[in-house]
Amino acid sequence: MLYIASSRSTAIAEIRAWKGAVVAFAEIAIKRRLSLIDLSTLIQIKSPFFVELLKWKLELRALLRRLGSDLSRPITPYEAGETEVIYRPTQLLALLIRASGYDGFIYPSAMGPGTNVALFNPDDADVKKVSYTRVKRVAYFAEALSDFDDVHEEGPYDFALTKK
Repeated sequence: MLYIASSRSTAIAEIRAWKGAVVAFAEIAIKRRLSLIDLSTLIQIKSPFFVELLKWKLELRALLRRLGSDLSRPITPYEAGETEVIYRPTQLLALLIRASGYDGFIYPSAMGPGTNVALFNPDDADVKKVSYTRVKRVAYFAEALSDFDDVHEEGPYDFALTKK
């Protein structure tokens, strides 16, 4: 697969570059018209049956939104050894998207301001230019926890992880 960020700032955020890091950017050109599924926006779901199946539409829309969110979920340091379990649902989604005839998918960036694209076939893109940039500054934003917030970081799949 080839992972593409929508902007330089998104790419820097995705790789979690630090102050002083040198980052290589590859500008690419897509070789042909691609069929991508966009999981970064609300998807219009058309029922193959009747309008009465509104619940079906809403549940499918919520599932696709959740899977799009899961695709952009960063792995925290304490989860590093559990990536296989954490990423399994999104890997299955990618297989389903590919089997449905799509060339890739668009998903939101959890780390940066834009979106990312995953292409199943890297040969669908040509590298046109490579440039290098040194990261001069990194910004972090924080928010105080309320008395009701849990101080432990927990992800949506913690129930499936083996605690050590």
